[in-house]
Amino acid sequence: MIGLRRAADVESLLTIAVTIGALAVTAGGLCRHPGLYVLSVLGCYRCCVINHNHQHLPIMVGSAANQVLTVLLSAVIGLPGSVLIPLHNRNHHQANNRPDDAMSTAHLRLRRAWLRLFAYPLVAAVRWAPRRRALLARLAVDEPWLHRRIRVEQIAILVALLAAILAGGWQGAVALLLPWTLAQYWVVNANYIQHHGCDSDDPDACVRTFTGRLLNWFTMNGGYHLVHHQRPEIHWRDLAAMHEARVPAAAPHQVEPSMPAWLWRHLTGRAP
Repeated sequence: MIGLRRAADVESLLTIAVTIGALAVTAGGLCRHPGLYVLSVLGCYRCCVINHNHQHLPIMVGSAANQVLTVLLSAVIGLPGSVLIPLHNRNHHQANNRPDDAMSTAHLRLRRAWLRLFAYPLVAAVRWAPRRRALLARLAVDEPWLHRRIRVEQIAILVALLAAILAGGWQGAVALLLPWTLAQYWVVNANYIQHHGCDSDDPDACVRTFTGRLLNWFTMNGGYHLVHHQRPEIHWRDLAAMHEARVPAAAPHQVEPSMPAWLWRHLTGRAP
């Protein structure tokens, strides 16, 4: 269907289209209702999830179509989509929250859970920045094709921001920067929620799985995190069935029916 690898990704394309519409309307000043800002933030978050899925298993059929989609996603989420290949696919999925993982939760030394939850994306960003710069410099030599792709995506982000400023001034810039920032902040925080307190060396308990239906609809089965780590190339639509098939092997204490319930226990000191 329209060059899609899987028909289920019509949902991904619709999400991207709705998010672009919400961002364009608010940035251009056509309507700045608070509900549209909420829709922009939620849409950007979901587009971050879509980009994550896309970098593991390309959505489209054909290299050119997938590169165009990544450029478009980059402009929607404010982050070069292909950056996930070296920093997420090759680093996080291999190191899996160990000390050499740039996104490791082990670097937080704060005693209070709510402070860790608040500070984790900021700490991760600080730790990520020098590694990202060094990685991009190395890519320019070792993988120039990937370096060029990331540069094109960075230009797309700048063009989107410039268009927002020209259309709506400082308010137009805020209409993009606010959803970009909040979406990326909570996407990174999802890594804390799914990894903090887990045993990285136990293949069946190295991450936390959440089975709530609403959460997994919104995150496109992102709650089934254990099976995603075990088979990152699997399409997001198949993760729930894969989890059900592996339930007997999964560590029961790392399978949670509700993320809000786990968060409450974590914040009140009753969960790791």
